[in-house]
Amino acid sequence: MALSKDKIVKHAGKHAIREVHVPEWVDEDGDDVVIVRGMSIGEFELNQARAADGKATAMVLARCIVDGDGNRIFSDSDAGVIAKLPMAGIQRLSQAVASLSFPDDAESVDDAVEDAVKDSPETTSSDSVSG
Repeated sequence: MALSKDKIVKHAGKHAIREVHVPEWVDEDGDDVVIVRGMSIGEFELNQARAADGKATAMVLARCIVDGDGNRIFSDSDAGVIAKLPMAGIQRLSQAVASLSFPDDAESVDDAVEDAVKDSPETTSSDSVSG
């Protein structure tokens, strides 16, 4: 028997999460963990639509970096600040979001993320924050 609408939509908003170590961002207490979750279809499509503006990755991370309960810690308006973070940590987080969002296709998604990162205006911006 096929799943009903109710059984399908009960999964809305339920995303896999992962702790990612970002040693470049270690704080004074030695913490370097950032928690991310996978994207929803809406977030994926928004990312596709924003790809030309140079903040697509930053917007995805603004939506997918979460606290221990899975709640967002950034708002959409924080994407500009996230876009100025060093790529070393961002690439780790982007790859984790991609593999959580597309677990059956993680290798090709990771390659696509790497290609997008290399081609992104964010990576060549002169106003990047040094770490």
